[in-house]
Amino acid sequence: MREHRRHDSASPDDPRPNGARDRDRVLYCDPFRRLLGVTQVVGAHEGLTFHNRLTHSMKVGQIARRLAEYTHRKFQPQQIDHLGGLDPEVAEAAALAHDIGHPPFGHATERTLDELVRNEGCHDGFEGNAQSFRVITKLAFTKADPDTPPGLDLTRATLRAVLKYPWLRDLDSNNHPRIDSDRSKKWSAYETELEDFKFAMELQPADENQRSLEAEIMDWADDVTYAVHDLEDFYRANLIPLLTLIMDEDGEVMVQPEGRTLAEILKYLTRKYVIDAPSLNAQRYGHRRIITELFDAYCDIGSKSGPNSTPLNTPFFDRKFYLECHSARRAADFIASLTDDQAIRLYRRITGQSLDSIHLPIA
Repeated sequence: MREHRRHDSASPDDPRPNGARDRDRVLYCDPFRRLLGVTQVVGAHEGLTFHNRLTHSMKVGQIARRLAEYTHRKFQPQQIDHLGGLDPEVAEAAALAHDIGHPPFGHATERTLDELVRNEGCHDGFEGNAQSFRVITKLAFTKADPDTPPGLDLTRATLRAVLKYPWLRDLDSNNHPRIDSDRSKKWSAYETELEDFKFAMELQPADENQRSLEAEIMDWADDVTYAVHDLEDFYRANLIPLLTLIMDEDGEVMVQPEGRTLAEILKYLTRKYVIDAPSLNAQRYGHRRIITELFDAYCDIGSKSGPNSTPLNTPFFDRKFYLECHSARRAADFIASLTDDQAIRLYRRITGQSLDSIHLPIA
């Protein structure tokens, strides 16, 4: 069951284990390479001092694999089997894919897209985790052949491992997000991927809302990775004054409130000294404006000229599943397929700030 694929696209002559095929499919797909130009905390244009979304994802993959290997050494096989199984290749594949649907600029634009999509009547909105699941099941391709099934056709185990929040968005009877429900704030699949979601969820832990063991490892690897490398980045950039922080007699950083794990302390420092800084807040305001203009322009152009009227040659634009989905979902797919730089250049072009030449492509 773990190694089943919805479309059974794996070659019988391929000597690799199924988990290794999944890992390689994620590593070599176009949406994964796009992450090189996508913000981690500060913009990808800020230089090599800071991690971008690609270098972050590669480190999450490495740590997830090592954690999975350690877990195999630490526990008996029957204990791991009781939790649904564990394959280091699957853990790495899920970790590499966990941010593959992340939109340009960061989490602020994720929230902006959610509001814009819902305001257009697409009730389950936008969420980075759900978009990542949509990318690997629909928008990414292993081949350019139009007869190739959509998505990367990953195994059930890897799809289950990507489901960090294994539920759809919690909506009330009026299709509004439930204010008092955590499941309306974070979720891992849209209604458009319901069949793929059901396929993945057939690999059930004891609790249907529980993450798989590989998903837990992926999530912890993500926490550890950005807690450490974000702090390191901004310390080296002289933005976090580590040496002036008050230390206790054992050399531990004294940060309130008490009771935090080390990873939470590191993330707290990055938020206090960098994420909440006025300079970054000003950038985020500009980012939200760019995303809003792009969304409105796409919806306007698409309503008049059809969904193919975009300046980018994106492979999923001519697929039936894409043409038939809600126009707001198509707009979100388009924007989430851009790098930071592509979004900025397209914004300047459609607002008349920099028309460029017709011979100069956006991507």
